[in-house]
Amino acid sequence: MPFNLFKSISVQSKGNLGLDIGSVSIKAAVVNEKNKVLEEHYFRTRGDVINATKKILDLLRAKHVA
Repeated sequence: MPFNLFKSISVQSKGNLGLDIGSVSIKAAVVNEKNKVLEEHYFRTRGDVINATKKILDLLRAKHVA
């Protein structure tokens, strides 16, 4: 079953999510409206980019989505 990264969500506050998805690692940062970094994450993909991306998005969704 394909994974849809673009689900409609409602967030608790305004900000931006930055993702750097590569073959070896994924980096993510959440930045508020004043460009302050609220959190950063680094994950090794271990050769499974799709599941590593799912894990980081699930983590961020759990923290930031209402």
